[in-house]
Amino acid sequence: KMVRDVKPGGVFLINCQWTPEELNEHMPANAKRYIAQNNIQLYTINAIDKAVEIGLGKRTNTILQSAFFALSGVLPKEDAINYMKDAATRSFSKKGEAIVKMNHDAIDAGYQQIHEVKIPAAWAKAKDSAMGMPKVKCDDKTLEKFVNEIQIPCNAQEGDKLPVSTFVDMADGTFPQ
Repeated sequence: KMVRDVKPGGVFLINCQWTPEELNEHMPANAKRYIAQNNIQLYTINAIDKAVEIGLGKRTNTILQSAFFALSGVLPKEDAINYMKDAATRSFSKKGEAIVKMNHDAIDAGYQQIHEVKIPAAWAKAKDSAMGMPKVKCDDKTLEKFVNEIQIPCNAQEGDKLPVSTFVDMADGTFPQ
């Protein structure tokens, strides 16, 4: 969904723990097609594991902010890094040198850990899949209708295409007939 907001020729950064092979396997076909057909520059970063390694736990924001500045060109990379490090020093110096160092390490990691993804030509013609959930046939027609008309579209991240009345009608536990 989010990749559709990237303008042709734009840059898209994904924070994920996937290898390039896993990215190819898990990325939806519609995202692959959009990226390939619109000449999107694709990058990944594993800020999740890097934050833990640095000692920041689940706090990835500093790593991702640094990656943003490295890719966006809003400021020269060196200026952005210096501004971020100066701000981190001012913000965290009362908490000790170790906290300042962790934040400086996170800033360095943000621009050092970015990986460019070479877009395979096959992505331009990627085929949609049912995202692992085939249509259902069963004796319980209410269940069958729910799975086929709500569950499968939601799993395919297309729940926003369903009329709101579908969900409102189900509030009482029944599926609209």
